[in-house]
Amino acid sequence: MVAELQAAIEMRGLLLVHDRELPSATKLLAGEPVSGSWWSHPQANAIYNALQALDEDVRSLKLVRGKVTLIHRRLWPSVLGIALGGESWQTAKLRSDARFLLDQVRVQGELRSDGIDLPDGSRKLGTVVTDLEKRLLVRSVQIHTDTGKHVRVLHSWEVAWPDVEPISAVDGRFKLEALTAGWRPGKLFPWE
Repeated sequence: MVAELQAAIEMRGLLLVHDRELPSATKLLAGEPVSGSWWSHPQANAIYNALQALDEDVRSLKLVRGKVTLIHRRLWPSVLGIALGGESWQTAKLRSDARFLLDQVRVQGELRSDGIDLPDGSRKLGTVVTDLEKRLLVRSVQIHTDTGKHVRVLHSWEVAWPDVEPISAVDGRFKLEALTAGWRPGKLFPWE
């Protein structure tokens, strides 16, 4: 299963972790579209294990339809160029709680969600983090603490992908849109 998944990501360049309609790891590994949460599918454990076994040529982030997307190494410069583009879609209508958190991440480079205190009147922390992730303003990974708790670790892009040389945002968008041209209709990317 892992080899099949790895080959699909390498061939396509990117693949959603889960989506009923678009190309996804769950659809590939289950051999059928998976409705609802893939955790309830009979192959859930095998799917989880395959996702965990992907090699260092694959990284994930919220990209296509705001969902977790597996991205092959060859597209990292495109994604990073878009993320660092500083375009209006990234910051337009960004709420004050998200701006506060973004500033904290940019200053510190890395923050754990269990150590973040948002200003009074802010939305739930998870909502704010997801807002920043979907705009490609930060990258986060989920970890398990010693107590078994799930925690997100937020990174600035310079800290998250220091080994990647970005291309221009325009060229990055062109590459990703070209790869997914057959996936339409509908909005796939946050800049659309």
